[in-house]
Amino acid sequence: MRLDIDPTWDVTRRVVLAGPSGLALAGGRVAGMDECQSTQPILFWRPPVTSAGGSVVGETFVAWDVVQDGGRASERNGFGISQEDVYLRFGPNIARDRAELEALAGHESMHVSQAAVLTSLGGPALMPILYTVDDAFFPLGRNHFERAAGLDAGGYVEPPDDYPHPQGDVVGGLALVLLVLGWRRLRWATRIVTRGRSAVHAHEPDRCPRHSRGWWRLRAPAGQSTS
Repeated sequence: MRLDIDPTWDVTRRVVLAGPSGLALAGGRVAGMDECQSTQPILFWRPPVTSAGGSVVGETFVAWDVVQDGGRASERNGFGISQEDVYLRFGPNIARDRAELEALAGHESMHVSQAAVLTSLGGPALMPILYTVDDAFFPLGRNHFERAAGLDAGGYVEPPDDYPHPQGDVVGGLALVLLVLGWRRLRWATRIVTRGRSAVHAHEPDRCPRHSRGWWRLRAPAGQSTS
């Protein structure tokens, strides 16, 4: 299907997202997925292996989270489009009606535009990072990226409110990642809090202040002590 996208903007976002899109296409081919080229590239599992969900990577929509044995028949066998001999599954929200399918494609295309803007501002990692953080506190229909793309078009249920609904496991995982990434800065900050302004520039020999060891005070060289 073809979406009504401004040609200049379509080319712009293709160029901006060429890197992650290319990686997605290469990974899908290695994984044995089929490829469909329309307004945006689509990767999907070959029947009878189907997908229970999907996401855009760059401008490529990738059907992921494969449904194996179990699940509903529609999840195992995929959906066709009414009066069309097409065997294709985008995810759990695919419709038998082409108008609804085009709405879903428009929803995913909006995510492509979001990624193009954020990639231009902060690089290809910015969109996944912001989406993950947002989804940790505002999951599913509360997610601001999904709301901006249209909940109904994306198959999301309108939540009763737009308040935060933190996911404990995801929030905990994010906190752990931040702790690992900021370990040295946190250690440096504890020395500043306990030792005062003098600890800002204090450091071990051959180490900068941030990479110097010791939580409450600098680690003493062998045979010496710090006060």
